[in-house]
Amino acid sequence: MGILSFSLIGGVWLLWLLGYNLSVAGAVGFIALARIAAEFGVIMVLFLTTRWIKIVNAIRRKEIRCCYGQFMRGRVVHAVKGDDCRDHYGGIVAHHVWQLLWI
Repeated sequence: MGILSFSLIGGVWLLWLLGYNLSVAGAVGFIALARIAAEFGVIMVLFLTTRWIKIVNAIRRKEIRCCYGQFMRGRVVHAVKGDDCRDHYGGIVAHHVWQLLWI
């Protein structure tokens, strides 16, 4: 929940930058800001988790031609070549991964 600390620090920084004093209304605003930041953080984690599972399952079903180990190490942008992965290009894999993320 690092987003929570960034949002609260940003709020304090904005109060200082504008020259405002922290009042009761400002404190209530910070409580609301913390709630919204935490909610957005949870939604973002759920979205990324479900999409990650979808990508991994597509790789396991061979819908995306990639070596699972190469994908888990984050080598989908570069050309994937080796003894176990021949002629599988990472650009094509990255294109399919982005399609799975945003469909």
